[in-house]
Amino acid sequence: MAEYYRMDLADYVWPISIRVDDHHLRYAGTGFGMERPGLVLTASHVLDSAREAAEVYISRSSGPPHVPASCMKRHPGADIATLVFEGDSVPLCFKLAEPPKEVGQFYLGTEVNTYGYPSRSGGPAKTILEPRLMRGHIQRHVGQEWNGGVHDAFELSFPALPGQSGSPVFLDDDIQSVIAVLTTNFESSVVVDSYEEHQQDGEKEIHKISKVVSYGIGAALWPYADWIRT
Repeated sequence: MAEYYRMDLADYVWPISIRVDDHHLRYAGTGFGMERPGLVLTASHVLDSAREAAEVYISRSSGPPHVPASCMKRHPGADIATLVFEGDSVPLCFKLAEPPKEVGQFYLGTEVNTYGYPSRSGGPAKTILEPRLMRGHIQRHVGQEWNGGVHDAFELSFPALPGQSGSPVFLDDDIQSVIAVLTTNFESSVVVDSYEEHQQDGEKEIHKISKVVSYGIGAALWPYADWIRT
């Protein structure tokens, strides 16, 4: 974990907003620098309300606070999209991790992290962003359906919080290597307690108490490496 103290993740990951009129920006999700300066990756659905690239902005803590994109490209199948920004507005970037060659995919239990900008309402027309680093692991490999097709994805042990769509999922032992984009949640029931009821005829019933939990789904990136780099 020492690497986190040598790397400011906020320099690599930014809030994404969409211009809704001439004066207002609406927060839409998270994006991050990828592969080369100026290239930003996010989840495709984050950009659903944008008609053109110039309506999409990243927000920075230094320099111009809101920088518009010059190009926008959404993958026709998987829930991933790329944005291009000119100049030095996005100078730092992650690299695309390659899967272990002996298995062709990452092992279950691989420790991963995500960093993004969950949001909450701060009152009328006000959104509060709360940067968050979340640690967990890959729970299973899944085929996630997007746009009528099935695509490689990971089920992760942490959820995708509102506003965190588009965040990078990166390896814990190499935090500059991204394996996926956080996209949505899979909801599942887990048993948290159980008890027995004994009836007069000698039969017994076992009751289980469960709750619904949310696990994040990350769109795997290595199948689209060529598309991302084009």
